[in-house]
Amino acid sequence: MSDLTFTDCNGLAGFMSLGFIQAGMEMNLRTGTLDFGNPVAEANRHLLGKNWTSHFSDDSSEWPVVKSDVVIGCPPCSGWSVWSGEANRGPDAKAHEHTRAFIRYAARVAPKAVVYESVQQAYTQGREVMLKYRDMLEELSGKKYDLYHLKENNLHVGGFSYRPRYFWVAVRKGVKFSAPLKDPKELPRIMDIIGDLAEMPFSWDDQPYSGEPTKWVKHLRNKNGLVNGHMGKTNIHAQRVGEIFDIIGNDAWEGNGDLGGALKKAVTKNKGKFPQRWTDISERVVRKDYKLGFSQPYRWKVDHWCNVLTGSALDHVVHPTQPRLITHREAARMQGLPDSWEISEVQDYGSLAAVWGKAVPVQAAYFVGNALAKSLNNEHDEFNAVKIGDREVLIDTDKNFSRHAADRKSTRLNSSH
Repeated sequence: MSDLTFTDCNGLAGFMSLGFIQAGMEMNLRTGTLDFGNPVAEANRHLLGKNWTSHFSDDSSEWPVVKSDVVIGCPPCSGWSVWSGEANRGPDAKAHEHTRAFIRYAARVAPKAVVYESVQQAYTQGREVMLKYRDMLEELSGKKYDLYHLKENNLHVGGFSYRPRYFWVAVRKGVKFSAPLKDPKELPRIMDIIGDLAEMPFSWDDQPYSGEPTKWVKHLRNKNGLVNGHMGKTNIHAQRVGEIFDIIGNDAWEGNGDLGGALKKAVTKNKGKFPQRWTDISERVVRKDYKLGFSQPYRWKVDHWCNVLTGSALDHVVHPTQPRLITHREAARMQGLPDSWEISEVQDYGSLAAVWGKAVPVQAAYFVGNALAKSLNNEHDEFNAVKIGDREVLIDTDKNFSRHAADRKSTRLNSSH
């Protein structure tokens, strides 16, 4: 244990917190402008610790200040994300107010280090804004901080999904932060992560696993052989996907195939007749020539790694081998959560489905948390930081880890198994 403590501010459902806890730190408070996901965190105190309290409000001046070595968070990244419309992203995006509230609060705590997560566009497009956040932190806290821009990819640091991320890391002046990374020898495929769950029936309750675990997830499984939360959505959207499979069969919807293409196959096979639950929107579908938009559901490839989960993942990700959308438990697995992460207790939480894609993957958080713990405890013996400005440093751990490079490596390594 490092004996370091942290406060989670705007940390959503606690995945990032779990990564820092796995790195040996102890959480003492959850706070912020957003209580999104907090019921999920509360249901998982057996993993997140029992000594923390929570307090959320729109006014950051109301948040209690608890002495902490580190303040962490993942305020909404929509202000930089390419998934947001042009009017809702950029330096002046409204969503950044959550980040500014985070910085103001961190300044009140004045910890040894401050860390928050975002998309990489926050650095590539918003570097000057990132510097202003450091200036704000210093001005309000009266302390000096060196700023480290950490770029990483979740798949590259031991996670299960190809997910490039950016971490804004401010450490007290003079502390050397480093995040050494050894290139992984192997990369997991999606069925390495969720294959042992594939054939289980839908159920919120505990049930036995249906298959054997791979080496990638064996440590995540419950020792009692039971797992809960293997439940997908049953809304009209899920029913429409199910209707398509009923008509064309499981194999006809190929990996990387989108919903529009699968629906067109179903209509053709059904002699021009739309499935029952599609009839009310059939004219619009035909008018658009079955092109249902950039973010329409598609089927993930069985021999590929996990892609990025979004807040609508349970509506958009078609299982690679089963004729259905993915479940809550499968999404949790993809984000690196252990199967002891409680889901059934929060099944009535209205935002549960959105939690999985909006939070930080556990391994991505662990990588940062472990590197920071070693830095604060002066345990590093190698440094991979490049100075790019006045007390400003870039650590680019995912340099050259492009999709094509990762794909070639994954294909080469996995083909030898």
